[in-house]
Amino acid sequence: MNALQEITASIGRAAGHAADWWSRQSPTTRWSVAGVAAGVIAGVAIALTISGGGGEPPVTVATVTRTPAPVVATPATETPTPEPAATDTPAPTATPTTATATPTSTPPPTPTPPPATATPIASPTATATATAAPGQPTYYSLEALRDAVGEAPDATLGRMRIPILGIDAAVGQRLVTGDIMEDPTGPSDVVWYDLSPWEGLGGVPGGGQNAVFAGHVDYLAEIPWADARYHGEAVFYDLQLLAVGDLIEVEIGNVTHRYEVTWLREVSRDLEGGWRPILSADVEVDSITLITCSGDFNRVSRTYSHRFIVRAERLDPET
Repeated sequence: MNALQEITASIGRAAGHAADWWSRQSPTTRWSVAGVAAGVIAGVAIALTISGGGGEPPVTVATVTRTPAPVVATPATETPTPEPAATDTPAPTATPTTATATPTSTPPPTPTPPPATATPIASPTATATATAAPGQPTYYSLEALRDAVGEAPDATLGRMRIPILGIDAAVGQRLVTGDIMEDPTGPSDVVWYDLSPWEGLGGVPGGGQNAVFAGHVDYLAEIPWADARYHGEAVFYDLQLLAVGDLIEVEIGNVTHRYEVTWLREVSRDLEGGWRPILSADVEVDSITLITCSGDFNRVSRTYSHRFIVRAERLDPET
């Protein structure tokens, strides 16, 4: 075997060994070796290209070899949801709820009684207001008013009936702590005055003393609870037509008390000697007193000059 044949045989053996070694390598190793070989071949090609032809000296170009950064598996992290950005709009303000009084067994405080020499003034007079607002109805009779809006919402104590006058009215109540006896709610209702803070005055219907009531004689004003106006005769308009012996019924708590008129009189609003004799609880028989306006009407003060009074005494239950 000559020298050429030995070289050829040596190359063949080397190629066989290389093929055998290559087959035993992992894919990662094979890719690494292939990359190195490709880099060497590319470098040689670039160097030959730059150094070839022309009289200019060869230009040396710095070749930056970028080594691939190892890929590191990074566990996925949950991206937090951003909070809403603050704005200039304030958060809604909670609307306070209205506290509702709950009845308890504790009795309410007793109002401080006024001086014994003082006497409240019965003053059932309507306060005139401006003309009706656009769209606000005006009623001219109690029947039309009741048919349209019903009874005054606070007149829930009972009812008063005067058959001869055709009166059948709802009754409310007013606690009198000062020197003014407040008006009824509207033209159709009657009020009973609780005069318990005043020693020696008034009484409870059917309680053996003098229960005091009042009602309007007429009415020209707005009725706030009905969102309407009224212009006409009120519940006690015909009270002066009563006579001694006429019947008056007061129904409280489903119990009806029957009274008979004993006297009637008209007195000045500024009654000489005060109202104590009229309102006094000191009576011989369980009684009621009815009060309404009369006399001349003062358009400036919106009051009447007099009051018309009716006194009635309770009948025997079997009468």
